[in-house]
Amino acid sequence: AVAPKYLSVAAVPGALGAAIRDSQPTAIEGLSDILGPLPSGAWDTEVHSGIVLPILMPGQASPIGFVLAGINPRKRLDARFRSFFEMVGAHISSAIADARAYEEERQKADALAEIDRAKTVFFSNVSHEFRTPLTLMLGPLETMVDRANPSTVATREELQLIHRNGMRLMKLVNALLDFSRIEAGRIHARYERTDLGSFTAEIASAFHSAMTCAGLDFRIDCPPASNPAYVDRDMWEKIVLNLVSNAFKFTMSGSVLVLLRPGADHFELTVQDTGTGIP
Repeated sequence: AVAPKYLSVAAVPGALGAAIRDSQPTAIEGLSDILGPLPSGAWDTEVHSGIVLPILMPGQASPIGFVLAGINPRKRLDARFRSFFEMVGAHISSAIADARAYEEERQKADALAEIDRAKTVFFSNVSHEFRTPLTLMLGPLETMVDRANPSTVATREELQLIHRNGMRLMKLVNALLDFSRIEAGRIHARYERTDLGSFTAEIASAFHSAMTCAGLDFRIDCPPASNPAYVDRDMWEKIVLNLVSNAFKFTMSGSVLVLLRPGADHFELTVQDTGTGIP
């Protein structure tokens, strides 16, 4: 409490300055002559000497600060007493190192959170910007497809191809927008009463042709459910399509099975395959 909070090492006189510059635990005699009267604590004997303890951080050669402790005037500074002071200095250094490490981790977490927020805003803005011209293109394109002369089959097929790919691009943009909403915590499920067995079988059946062409045994075991489920149909469709699509991509031969079974208060969807497996 008697030492100033900030001290210029170059300005510290005599033995105290030398002890600080050496960065070693160093006893100082006549400390009261340097700093003035020192508190005596519980005794009536005034403290005259002290010890300078460097605060060292792992991986740093120079100390980041010092602890100046008074030495009990009624006790000789022997090896055990000096060891006690060194242990105090080590504990203080460890506590400061832990505090610094925690602060650095907190700053890293804040920086990552800020990057994540910026990414979410970017995805959201880009998705909205993409949707506007796509919507303006698809409307007239649908009109052109409807008005196309049946005799010009090639032209009609080309327009339909452009329209299909435009709709696919719109789905990708909407998926990107959904992702940004999920990241921002702004996605809301729209629950509907659904026969989950029939709905799952209908979604998975879209892969029948692709599985057959690939020579895979594709089985769907999703019987109509006796009890309806309340699910967001769009989200459930994404789940089933992604799982079955991955099973198809990573199965070179063998079979793929889509299985849905009701539990007491839930449904369990299983997609099994004989493929290479994915993480």
